[in-house]
Amino acid sequence: MWQILEASHNIDGINKLEDELKQKNKEVERLKADVEAMERISKEQNHALESLGGKNKENSDKMYKLNQKVREAKAEAKSLKDQHREDTRYLQGLHE
Repeated sequence: MWQILEASHNIDGINKLEDELKQKNKEVERLKADVEAMERISKEQNHALESLGGKNKENSDKMYKLNQKVREAKAEAKSLKDQHREDTRYLQGLHE
């Protein structure tokens, strides 16, 4: 009689363990799917960052060129201002 009870108790324990194993396997599969999704998202974000990096370099080059043009324009404006001042002094000297 004890053997029958012990065997039935073991069967219940085995069934319980099998159910736990099934649940754990489902959880593992879900986690694997999550990992795959995270890897896909990571790849997409890296691609987007690389794309932005190229645009940032392009924008940096444009900004550098524009700043260079501004410096040149300021230098030309200063030169014209100096020339105007000299011309004004010359004309004032002729007028006096």
